[in-house]
Amino acid sequence: HYAIDKGNHNTVVTTGLGMIALAIGDENECEDIANEVINESLNALPHNLLTFAPHGVCSEGPHYWKYGQDQFFQYQAAMHKSLKTDFGLSEIPCMKTTGDYIVSMHGPTGMCFNYADGLESAHSVMSASLLWLSFLYGKPEYKEKYINSQNDSYSFLDLLFYKEDENRTDKDELS
Repeated sequence: HYAIDKGNHNTVVTTGLGMIALAIGDENECEDIANEVINESLNALPHNLLTFAPHGVCSEGPHYWKYGQDQFFQYQAAMHKSLKTDFGLSEIPCMKTTGDYIVSMHGPTGMCFNYADGLESAHSVMSASLLWLSFLYGKPEYKEKYINSQNDSYSFLDLLFYKEDENRTDKDELS
């Protein structure tokens, strides 16, 4: 069952359902089910997220980090935007350091330190999620690493996550 799975399947399915709940949650006839889905997502996500402990490392490798965490960070940003909270998910210690992990997987040659079943291309695992993490945790080095690695190839997530100034003063202003 995805809700207790410790792999990326948990995060991808749970955040997908959570995004749907956020999208319909303000409709009168959908409020109860949306709240239930969001609450269940908050119970399910730690099964995967805590596997990154203690240092934010993904045991499935950098490609599955990108696959699962891109989904998670989109959901987290959407919660901040629509609910003004992520219900403590950003306070999970290993989430505070997971950006360090993905940045450290990239070498100066443009290759990715690969394990598990990923590819060696660093570009294929560099994620716009670093922009969100840079903003969320005040780590401009994530933003710099991401921008310097893109070779003029960007995604829609860049528009979602890019912030001109990470020096935020009010957590309610996230996203």
